[in-house]
Amino acid sequence: MKNIAFETRVNAYLHQRYAASKSYQEGQGRIFDITFEEYLAIWKRSRYQLARLRERILMKDAWEFMASEDGYVLTWKNKDTFKAGIINAETMEIKTRKKSKRVCHMQPGETHRPESIEKIRKARTGTTQSPSVRQAIGKALKGQPKSAEHKAKMKAAALARHARRREQSLTPMGTESTFPFNGNSQVNQSTQGRQILVQ
Repeated sequence: MKNIAFETRVNAYLHQRYAASKSYQEGQGRIFDITFEEYLAIWKRSRYQLARLRERILMKDAWEFMASEDGYVLTWKNKDTFKAGIINAETMEIKTRKKSKRVCHMQPGETHRPESIEKIRKARTGTTQSPSVRQAIGKALKGQPKSAEHKAKMKAAALARHARRREQSLTPMGTESTFPFNGNSQVNQSTQGRQILVQ
């Protein structure tokens, strides 16, 4: 009787995990083509992970464990299946959250999709980096070769920056409101008159 009750708890917990995975993937705009029975079959293939999960459910700390980096998630088998973005019983497996990030995160030489670039641009617009972050970025980029296109963009940005500085330094110069002591100002003329009287 106790075994039946425990298996019911395990099944209920996995059903909650299935619903969470489905909600997350569909929230990312992907088609989640896995039934709950197929989800259970994926877990049964991952015997070690299922045994550990059962232990955590028995210890009543399954949710805390699964939320950690060592917790288990439904994720792609490899980078190729991740790029294809097809979610079904053949492309997915159970891995730790840490290993899932290695599969899903970008690797050297890969580039963001245009829609991802736009999201990053919107999120970063108006934000500034702290001095420590700037220093870290500088160290990381130091010695890295730059393409001709990158150099051209840097040159154009520098020229525009210098042009703005020149404009800012020249615009307020020579105006009576900024410099009241020029030859045409009333203050200067009155001063000259007082000097004449003294003489």
